[in-house]
Amino acid sequence: MILQKGTRMKKKFYYIGLSILRSTVKFLCFLAVFSTVNTLFMRFTEQFGEENREGWSLAIMIFVMLSVSWVFYHFNKRAQMYFMEFSNSLGNSRKSHTFARVLRSMDFYNDAGVCCILSSVSPFIFPYTDIERLFFENTNLNAVIQKLLIGIFIGFLFCIIQWFTIFDVRKKWLRNKEISSKNETLRIVAYLFFITVMYTVGFYIAMAYVPGLSVYAFLLKELFWEILTVIGIIFLCLNGKRIRKRKKFIAGLKRISTKSGYELSKIKKPYLSVFRKMQGASFTIEAHQKTYQCKLISGKRKGIPIIFSDEGFLLFRRIIRIGKTKLFSIYSKYDYSFESDVKKCLIITCVPAICCFKDSCGHMHRIESGEKIGEYTVYTPDGFLGCLDRDCLDR
Repeated sequence: MILQKGTRMKKKFYYIGLSILRSTVKFLCFLAVFSTVNTLFMRFTEQFGEENREGWSLAIMIFVMLSVSWVFYHFNKRAQMYFMEFSNSLGNSRKSHTFARVLRSMDFYNDAGVCCILSSVSPFIFPYTDIERLFFENTNLNAVIQKLLIGIFIGFLFCIIQWFTIFDVRKKWLRNKEISSKNETLRIVAYLFFITVMYTVGFYIAMAYVPGLSVYAFLLKELFWEILTVIGIIFLCLNGKRIRKRKKFIAGLKRISTKSGYELSKIKKPYLSVFRKMQGASFTIEAHQKTYQCKLISGKRKGIPIIFSDEGFLLFRRIIRIGKTKLFSIYSKYDYSFESDVKKCLIITCVPAICCFKDSCGHMHRIESGEKIGEYTVYTPDGFLGCLDRDCLDR
């Protein structure tokens, strides 16, 4: 028992030490990216003769701080494993994931402490000239006090941002319990390079074109219908396949219902539900003296996987890459649950290349048409129509 306790304490101190080192590296990366983006931005925008460019420096600082904090915590395999062990020990993932618990977590204490110390010291070493000018240009405060206040301000921003970052990333970890084995250092470096380029170009474009908003407003008014037509064409090009797949299924459903004498209810918002979440079942059909309630779900793209949960929701996963390197994933949630006393079917129109089921234990596998998920059965359009025609939806 004493030996086990000593091992746990040793492991805990080792984790704290590595967390402190990681937070230090994170802060240095923040300084490097912010300095690079801000310097390039100031140099490139001199030609515009804009006053009060210091406000843009503050915006750059906040965006860089958000991105750096996110990438260093999101790609932290050690922190993920530590959190998942803690979450499993509680036996309730919700108890382990609240705003209040984040404030009491070791990850938050370590990072907040390191960032507050380094933030307080950094203004005396690193010149935040533009930020100091923004806040203290018209004051007579002592230079030392100014630097100290800037340091406190940066430390406060880091604490707030890290609080929300830990909460948001842990929510994703609980949703996707896989521990990545890929090189997290390479991912972080690639992401930092990406945001350096993106923010340099993005803020330059913002400075160059935001002052011309009045011109754009005039053009928008004069060319309103032309612009609306172009937007409509682009929208149809991007979503035409999803609409065609839905239309094809509905046509096939009506055709087989008419041919076989099935009683088909009105389909609830058949095309609007391609783009918006709809409550309840989409339609009810009576066939072979049996009643089925069905909900239509549309995939996004062939390359955007659908991950079903047994808790009444599914996730669309968008993977952001640079070349072949995966940077991060963006998840969007869709609630597929509905109340019914008869068999409940989920029909996926525009089926993606990957469609998976992930249980509460984190195990994931691909699903096929006709597979059950709790009270629901998932079908492809052809699978549902075929089973309906052969009277095997109950199998």
